[in-house]
Amino acid sequence: MKKIIILLMILSLFTSGTKAQKSIRNKIHITVIDKKNGLPVENAEVTLTTIVEARDVYKEIRLTNTAGKCSFKINFSPSIQYYMQASKTGYLGFLEMDPVKISKHDAIISRDTPEKIFLYLTSDSLHQVEFYRNTEVRYEIPVLINLFKSGNFHGGIPLMHWNDIPQLLAVANDKALISSYPANPLSSSAMEAPLGLVALWLIESIRIAEGNRFILPWQKYPSLNPLILNINDPTGLENKNDNLEKAYKAYREWWEVVRDMDSMSGCRINPLKGTGIGWN
Repeated sequence: MKKIIILLMILSLFTSGTKAQKSIRNKIHITVIDKKNGLPVENAEVTLTTIVEARDVYKEIRLTNTAGKCSFKINFSPSIQYYMQASKTGYLGFLEMDPVKISKHDAIISRDTPEKIFLYLTSDSLHQVEFYRNTEVRYEIPVLINLFKSGNFHGGIPLMHWNDIPQLLAVANDKALISSYPANPLSSSAMEAPLGLVALWLIESIRIAEGNRFILPWQKYPSLNPLILNINDPTGLENKNDNLEKAYKAYREWWEVVRDMDSMSGCRINPLKGTGIGWN
């Protein structure tokens, strides 16, 4: 009888140990800080996103107290992923040039995550604009075109200026297909495009960004992809080379009109107005 009792006790310990390996319940304490002044952020929304078996998504929201703190109970399991993010109206997520992770207002939660974590917002309304501006890369236009042609360009839209437009127009009727050009981070597809169309796309980007000191990188893209469509044929079945010719003619004529104007006035004139084509 004693042997049976001992055996049951061993089995019980083994079972509980196995369960502990499969699922560990823990409490994570979060503090949200305003990076601008180092003070805690009261009433910040901290959202815990739970993804079960890479399919079912659940969200739980807590508000921080006067000390900028809140907590969540988390049941760690191999089939569950956790992601946490802080936000508050009037605040931005804090960004930092870090080789591991740029955004500091969110975190992936795992078994190795400390019980106390800090998330950072900022009340500096220009923080993200200035952060991205400091990361912009500048290429001379001939160098940029060569990078496109050689397939060696990587990254987003580089720093460009109003006076770059003539050099971009010089290749804006080139029908050679390229696949290496600034990719819109919001686009889910990559596509080959004529070099000339990419050049016109960048001219339109310059027009959009001219004089707008609050613009963010993804707002500089005229469309998801460098694609011109006939407004009356949204299926896109028309001859794309015809559209390139029309767009090239429209931007060339636009530049002849605005080249001697101040850029703030010139950028307000839409080159494609009344042409029947548009960026898509």
